[in-house]
Amino acid sequence: IDFDHHQPPPTTNGPEKATQAEKPHDLTPESLTVSLVDQATKVEPRIFKAQWNPQDSDNLIALGLDMAPRSYKVVVQKDSAIELKNRVSVEHSGLPINKDAVNGALTFASWASDGETIAIASDCGDKGSVTIIASKEGQVKRTFPLSNHPSIILLRWNATNQFVLALTSPAIDGSGSWVSIFDTFTGKIVELQLPRASEDLDAVWTKEG
Repeated sequence: IDFDHHQPPPTTNGPEKATQAEKPHDLTPESLTVSLVDQATKVEPRIFKAQWNPQDSDNLIALGLDMAPRSYKVVVQKDSAIELKNRVSVEHSGLPINKDAVNGALTFASWASDGETIAIASDCGDKGSVTIIASKEGQVKRTFPLSNHPSIILLRWNATNQFVLALTSPAIDGSGSWVSIFDTFTGKIVELQLPRASEDLDAVWTKEG
């Protein structure tokens, strides 16, 4: 006898009705599309990562596929007409980075919490570097070279904005990822290789940094 023949299919308790009834908020009317075309060359860079300065909402850092990090000053103003129309002005300045490697690539960027400094990771084969740049002056403060390391996939500043943690992807040979700590004040580097490879990696500083 098939006792389950007339039984309803198994179900699960989903979210509450109020949650199901919520409609997504359309951000299109409140969004702006900013053109980053270089006015001098009329070339639009291919950007794969962008981050706003945590202390300056007009300052945007963007990493391009051409090994060129760019700093943008994006100012949004509104007309005084009844129908407010947004006007966007963009000022672009290039940031210094190691461009010696033709086949190199930028992999990650991270602002210090005070918005004064940014760390940018670059990679070329088994060689890479982390460059510390003063955001206002656009000058390189320090460059930390790395050799025989996989690509850096994460950069994190500590609470005091003195140390930068870098995490690499697992090595091709199956060995673990590398964790590097850069002292931006003294230039010292401390490195540790993780014991096993993993694709799902992340790292955070403790509150004390």
